[in-house]
Amino acid sequence: MKAPQPIEIRIELLRSLKDKVPRGRYAILCSIIDRLGGNVLDYQNKHKTKKWKRITKPKLHSGQYYQNEIRFQECLRLVAPSQGSVRPSMILLFELFMLKSKEFSCDQVLGWGVFPLLNPQFEINQGKFKVSILFSFY
Repeated sequence: MKAPQPIEIRIELLRSLKDKVPRGRYAILCSIIDRLGGNVLDYQNKHKTKKWKRITKPKLHSGQYYQNEIRFQECLRLVAPSQGSVRPSMILLFELFMLKSKEFSCDQVLGWGVFPLLNPQFEINQGKFKVSILFSFY
């Protein structure tokens, strides 16, 4: 069995927010899922030389209509299954969290987006991509 593959994802910015989200601090969590609606794949980090993280640092959004983006400009590092273990159904899940504040008593997921882990050649995707995030309000 081959070793898990490290992958790096650069989160640049979240666009077209305007007043879709309230004022607060936000972070994006990235996970590898075995299939849509499935389970998070969490591999143990045996590479102690690199810092692995799945969530961005919190960023502030004013909630005003003229502030229509949040710049993260941050790299996330995850561990993907080995080349022989990946399946076409595996996806990257991006979740937009509004973090706990005075107005909100706990962290809330306000939006999510998915992206396939593999390309048509059954290799891990590489390059620049845009992911749409679906907002859900309760």
